[in-house]
Amino acid sequence: MLHGFIKKTHKTPPHEIEFALKRKNGRTRVKKKNIGSSFDSWLHDEGLSEEVTAAAIKRVLARQVEAAMKEKNFSKAEMARRMHTSRAALDRCSIPNARE
Repeated sequence: MLHGFIKKTHKTPPHEIEFALKRKNGRTRVKKKNIGSSFDSWLHDEGLSEEVTAAAIKRVLARQVEAAMKEKNFSKAEMARRMHTSRAALDRCSIPNARE
């Protein structure tokens, strides 16, 4: 709800109808002074910024590895060999299941 008023009669006041019509036509905009902090600042305040950033980077890298595997038609074992790592290490870096 962006605007409200208390109706004491059955008739809507003319200035309220005028205000509603202006807003409907987009001529009047509500100024948002303080809408709260940003999500990044909230993560920082809660001490979660580094953890969330690391998880996001891991997901991006995992998606890139999976896309490369699909593009080159490599198995996990072949991709691990080319990355000079083990298949288990590649599995740990893959995108977690929705249940996890």
